[in-house]
Parts: sequence; C-alpha cells; structure tokens
Amino acid sequence: MAHRLCLVLTILLAPALVASADLPKWDFEQGVQGWVTLDKQAQLTQCKNAAHVQEGVASLQFSFTAHPAVEGEMPALMAVPLQGLPGAKCLHVAIQTSVAGPCIFVLQEQDESNYMNFTYLTANDWHELDLPLADFRLDEKSTDENGKLDVEQIKMLGIADPGVFLEKSGMPFYYVRPPQRDLWVDNVEALDNCPELAQPQQPGAKMIEDCDSDPAYFMVLGGKDLKASICDDPAARGKSLRLDYTLPEKTLLAVARQVAAGTLAGARGITFSIRSANAMPVLVLVEEENRARYQKVVEVPAGRWLSPVITWGDMTLTDDTRDATPGIQPETIRSIAFADITALIGQKETADTLWLDEITTAP
Repeated sequence: MAHRLCLVLTILLAPALVASADLPKWDFEQGVQGWVTLDKQAQLTQCKNAAHVQEGVASLQFSFTAHPAVEGEMPALMAVPLQGLPGAKCLHVAIQTSVAGPCIFVLQEQDESNYMNFTYLTANDWHELDLPLADFRLDEKSTDENGKLDVEQIKMLGIADPGVFLEKSGMPFYYVRPPQRDLWVDNVEALDNCPELAQPQQPGAKMIEDCDSDPAYFMVLGGKDLKASICDDPAARGKSLRLDYTLPEKTLLAVARQVAAGTLAGARGITFSIRSANAMPVLVLVEEENRARYQKVVEVPAGRWLSPVITWGDMTLTDDTRDATPGIQPETIRSIAFADITALIGQKETADTLWLDEITTAP
C-alpha cells in the first residue's frame, strides 16, 4: 500500500495548493476547498443535504465504488495539499460514513514518508475526532530519516478507505468490501493543542484510552455483522466500548489502539477492563516501533468484568516477528491490540459481545 500511495500522492500534490502561516481549517461552506482525488471513478463534491452536514450548511462528500487498483490511481483516497503544519499537535475532524468500516487518516512528509492513523467508522453516525499527531505512525513500507513526523514537512493530509488492500491481504479477518461507500467530512482543522483523557483511578497509572467518547478511536478488523458502539451499561467506569459480532470459522476479530511513542515509557505493563457474553480466550498484543509484537493470552470469563494486570515479563515475542533488541522496550510501543481468537482455535463459527474499558499503564 505504501509504495503505491507514495507514487500517487507525489503526482497528486505537486504543486502544493495551500499555503498559510496559520493552521488551516476546512468547513466546505464555499466548496471542496482544494481537496482532490485521483480515483477516476469517484466523485468529490460539496454536499448541502442536512442529514450529512455536521455544522453549517455544507460538507465534503466523497463517493466511490469498489474497483481494482489501476496504474496512476489510488482507489478511495481523497487528499488536500499542504505546505507544512508548524505548531500543529492535533487533527480535528468530523466524519460520517454510509457503510461501516475501516478508514485511514494519512499525513505525508516532503520526502514521501507516510504517517497513518487507523480508525473504524460506524454507519450513519457523525464521528467528531481529535487525533493527536503524535499517534500517527510511520507506515511499515515508508522510510524517514529520523523516524518521526515533522510537522513543518507535512505536504498532504489524506483520508482513505483501505478496502482494496484488505481484500488481498490474506489475513484471517472476515471482510467483505462494500460495492459503494460515501464519506462526508466537515470541520477539518489542525489544532495547536490536544484534549486530555480522564485520569485513571489508580494512583501512579497513566490513561491510554478511557473508552468514553467514540469507537472510531479504535481500529477494528474482522467480524461478520459487526456493530461497534460506546455504551453506558455495562461499564467498568463511565462508558465502555461494545463490540457485537459473529466470527466465521478460522477467523478472528482484533481491536487496536494506536499510541504515541513514549506513552508507555517507565511503565511496568498495562491493565484494562474486559468483559464477554461468553467465556473466550483473548490475545493481548503490544507492537513496538520496529514492528516486533509481544503477546499474552487472557482467559475472559462469561458475564463479568475482568481487570488483569499484564507486565512486560508476562508477554512473549510472536512467532512471526523478530526483535533486534529482545525484550519489550515500553517507550517504543506504538499500538495495543485485543483479539478474540475463539473461532480461530475452535475452527467453528461463534457469536459474541465484547466490552472493553479503562486501558491504562499498570501502576
């Protein structure tokens, strides 16, 4: 994905169209405001249908169909050129989708390195997100001279549907690419500050995700008839992330949260609250900047909250990854994931409801 993305966006974004000493904002009240697409079968238009406008009288509508990638195109990608985002720390965006599914936010530097933030959007809901730029992670096929996002070098902001790549990934996730999808975007703005999460109850712990605001802060892969939501009850504290789904045999469901480099520095491990309608084995994974993954299986009982503490010493390197510096380096952890592996192990279809809440460092 990254190689094609670099090639296409280099063509797409030269010359740059947006230059401002101030942090940019797009409300689409006056049209598409410089946003473009190289998907020749897609449409990028101003929308004035009130059902698809988050604020004001207009939004940006991106309509695309499922078709194979062809040379010179990037299916299901819209983007706006930039000339840096000096001082920016957060991307605020309101986004709505006609069909539930994954969505990627992309920031590209002048050297064509791509930094990405993966999300999952539920159908017909407005997701109002504040995405810290520090959470954006270098794509595994990109290279960067210093390995970190330099806001002064950002030349593009993109929003993409990764369906064409998920279809061909070969990963054990149930996925059916929708024949048509519409995205509506409104009130996109680069901010010089990031909202803070609620503090955990445990003294000495640091909040990673409180699961109180929006399911789109997670990336969810797999699951037939998947429904993601934030619910009041049951919740370990405040609200919780709820996932309802069916798993076809030999597949799994994974829910992941990207974190900024250094978030877990000094931590001895992580803790979280998890609940399932049925007893299930859940695979907990952390992934480092160098793509090394460490895992631990947690047996979740049926119908009650479990709050395990997993220390780094409890986790082992996965068979499909290597680590040049053996052992978890917590300051380099960039994502935390939880996977229901019931149908993968049992080799038969299962249906379940999973709740997740209060992901923090272990005090």
